[in-house]
Amino acid sequence: MATSTPTRDAYASPPREPRKEPPSERRQLWRSRLWRFDDKASPYAYIAPFFLVFGAFGLYPLLYTGWIALHRVEMTGLDSMEWVGWENFDKILHDPEFWTSVSNTFLIGVISTVPQLLVALGLAHLLNYRLR
Repeated sequence: MATSTPTRDAYASPPREPRKEPPSERRQLWRSRLWRFDDKASPYAYIAPFFLVFGAFGLYPLLYTGWIALHRVEMTGLDSMEWVGWENFDKILHDPEFWTSVSNTFLIGVISTVPQLLVALGLAHLLNYRLR
């Protein structure tokens, strides 16, 4: 009975590719710059959609409202605007109903905020005292 033993070549791995030289200094510099740009620009790219939406739905209406406040505008047609400057603000600041509404708003804010804050602090103190 003849047996054969496999030779060393049967188990040999395929020939390796020649070692590649390390990237040139120029390529490493390019990669380093690209990495630094990516590292600095990525956060801005992530928050850019928020600022675009904020600009479209928040900032534009605010600026347009300020522009409209300086004009006399008929609500039936926004196409006819007459420049009046600060006249609208002068009219409001000398109106007694405006100052009554400002004082009522401030009073409602104080009356609703102070008791809520005191109750919340009292409950927090009781919970903290009982849990210890």
